[in-house]
Amino acid sequence: MSQQAWSGILDKGEIAMKCRYGHCKHDSKDIPDGEAVHVGNAYYHQDCYREKQSIDDIIAVWCERVDDKPIYGELRGVINNLIFKTGYPAEKVLWYLRWATTHGIGIKHPPGLYWLMKNEKIAKAWEDAQKKTIADNWEFELANTEAPSGFEYKPQTTGFKRIIKR
Repeated sequence: MSQQAWSGILDKGEIAMKCRYGHCKHDSKDIPDGEAVHVGNAYYHQDCYREKQSIDDIIAVWCERVDDKPIYGELRGVINNLIFKTGYPAEKVLWYLRWATTHGIGIKHPPGLYWLMKNEKIAKAWEDAQKKTIADNWEFELANTEAPSGFEYKPQTTGFKRIIKR
């Protein structure tokens, strides 16, 4: 089978691959060859692959830290409900699960993920982590920008970052 038989052609004359992610959120499943993530014989949009990988990581963390022999249908069903029906980002569900298992919050069965996503203590920890990430990225960008002549950027050990750490 030729490459054109299973892929589309874009207006620019580039060959476009088809995204193989079942929950692809893009209007068109066509991906320009240079922008596609290639895994085995499959091609994905970058965000589709990131979401797929996060779901696989959720299952791996569950098997590693909670239950090594889960009922995969039930676990996948709960994850799909959280991500595709409720609208939680896959990265957030993964972060919540990792945080809960490392901080001793007991979770015994897949429907417990619904409870985790509504837990205020974990939600506060998520917000704090997001603020810290934003502050770190902001400081990194400032350090990498070129200062006008005569000025030099010196990162401070006190200030906004110190307030977030509390």
